[in-house]
Amino acid sequence: MRWVPANVNLIAVATSSVTCIYISHITLVAMATGCAAASLAVIGCCGAMSNSKYILGMFFMFLVVLFVLLLTLVGTGVWIRTQITEASTYELQSSFILSYYGDDGDNVESVAWKYIQRDLKCCGVSTVNGDQDYIGLDGGVKFKGGEVKGAKFWRIHPRTNFTSDHPAWPDSCCVQDEQMTYKNLQLCRYDSEAGEYRYTEGCRDKVSSFLGNNFLLISAMAATLAIIETIHFCVVRQLEAAMTTPDNVSRITQFSFEAPSSSSLNRLT
Repeated sequence: MRWVPANVNLIAVATSSVTCIYISHITLVAMATGCAAASLAVIGCCGAMSNSKYILGMFFMFLVVLFVLLLTLVGTGVWIRTQITEASTYELQSSFILSYYGDDGDNVESVAWKYIQRDLKCCGVSTVNGDQDYIGLDGGVKFKGGEVKGAKFWRIHPRTNFTSDHPAWPDSCCVQDEQMTYKNLQLCRYDSEAGEYRYTEGCRDKVSSFLGNNFLLISAMAATLAIIETIHFCVVRQLEAAMTTPDNVSRITQFSFEAPSSSSLNRLT
């Protein structure tokens, strides 16, 4: 989510600038949590092998830090998913109407829309007949004091004079088979009735689902690991209670196994 360019561009056009910052921070927390989990495993292994109460004490400290990070991920992941669902419609409409210049555009919005439509197999924004958004999408977006409709890609060319250099629809909206071959590129580009050769479903729901499900997955994984860590801690405490005997023959604690005392050995003999 943080380093793949396609995901970064998708987040940029589907969320607000503030949400983008939050997402950046959350991905950092997720990476820190992964490092903490790996460190915890190494420290726990070393502590168990060396039977060192100091190393196992460090293990317990890391366990607390990891638990806090996991709870943070669970809460923020669910919250970000809600923010994406609420704001994605307007953000997608704004970038589509104001900044999408077609597949040949080199700005962030154009590049993002190219891969969104091609990879998610959708066209435009609306959930139904998204390809018609190129002609007259009305998202209440204002520019220089007036409302603008339709994709920038459509508005920058004369509507009645489309040429091979300036088609009515971009190639990313055209249907491809499993071999990545277009079914009929010419009809897709110029015929408004050629729904068979063009993706007609809008991208809004697919984008929201893709981003929302990824952050929901992060939250679910963090919650599962938090539950595992809680069970682990409870089991250790139960073992400690079970292994503690009145005569102190052998005792297991949270941090170390303690050898029998000399007095208990004398009683046994």
